[in-house]
Amino acid sequence: MKSMKKIISLALAAALLLQSVTVFGAALSTSKAADPARPVLTVKQATDKAITNNSSIKNAVDSESLGDETIKKATDALYDAYTNAAIVGAEIGLMNAEMSRALNIQDITAKKENVEYQISKYFNTIINSEKDVLLFDESLEIAKKDLAIAKLKLSLGMISQLDYDTASLDFEKIVNARETKLRAIDSAYRDLNSYMGEALDKRFTLELILPYKEVGSVNLNTYADQFVKDSLTIKEIENYAKLAEYSVDNYTTPYNPLTGEIIESAAVKSYDALVVSQNEALRALTDAKKSVRNAVIATYSGLKDMEIGIKVSEIDIEKAKMKLVTMEKMLELGQVTNLDVSKLKYDIHSKELALEESKNTYALTLIAFSNPNLLIGLSSGGGSSQGGSGASASQGGQSQQGR
Repeated sequence: MKSMKKIISLALAAALLLQSVTVFGAALSTSKAADPARPVLTVKQATDKAITNNSSIKNAVDSESLGDETIKKATDALYDAYTNAAIVGAEIGLMNAEMSRALNIQDITAKKENVEYQISKYFNTIINSEKDVLLFDESLEIAKKDLAIAKLKLSLGMISQLDYDTASLDFEKIVNARETKLRAIDSAYRDLNSYMGEALDKRFTLELILPYKEVGSVNLNTYADQFVKDSLTIKEIENYAKLAEYSVDNYTTPYNPLTGEIIESAAVKSYDALVVSQNEALRALTDAKKSVRNAVIATYSGLKDMEIGIKVSEIDIEKAKMKLVTMEKMLELGQVTNLDVSKLKYDIHSKELALEESKNTYALTLIAFSNPNLLIGLSSGGGSSQGGSGASASQGGQSQQGR
């Protein structure tokens, strides 16, 4: 009889507790992400702010404004040269100026594309994290009910203190995980705002559209060849290799034009040293092209693996939804509790959010896969200039001493 009274008491208390279980949809409607007090921010708006705030782009634009002047000075230096060594040095300087300017123009566009890509990644991180918080809220509501039932069972002597303490710790873990996620959101917003040049504590309603579309079949050899051709990183190394090759092919032993004496100086590279530099540049170019090809193949393979994972997740969610239909009928018959149904709904919401995040990750990866300067990385905006300066210095130094 006492056992029966305990069971009846537990059932009545549990029924009262389960009436207030919060569902995911309700939590979503009060989400901070949908806060009307927050200004709406699109990727385009954020990108424009970030480009305006980007020092690297400003420097590239300033460098471009000096392009005509740099080329003119290099041309004048060529006209002024009168020894073979000086002429070669001046020709290298002019080649470097022209190639650097052409690369810089493309680099500005690539940097802007990269800014937009980084903004999309920031948005995706924040939006996903804010949805994770909603999921934590739903989980906390369920955990509260579990903990209350555990407390009731403990008072009725149906579980041990250890069982109750375990349930309490599980609840605290969810609370702490939620707080960690909130701190991560704050950190992500600070990074985003710093990138845009905004006040660090600003918050927005972020708008991000990342449609999921499978990559399809790709001829990797042709695709990789095109990436190699379009990559600014490759063009940068190619420019350096061209300058190094020109220095070797047109090498002239430096001499003083007044005395005819051969000049020997640590500042002047020997022919053998220039050959070594050329070989290093050509090997670097070969390695860079191989790296591009490997990145294309690895990314494509990764996309295909993600497609399989997404399809498996979609099937898993459909099975869970079918199970939910059955469980809701069982609830009507009194065979399961509201809490059982809420837990299954939470499981479905969790899987749906994970699927959405996977599709967004896929979409971002596909964007990079469509642009060599996102997948491989942007040029440093001066590799040719630096490489060219080295070659130019070797010949230019000869011309200075020759005079």
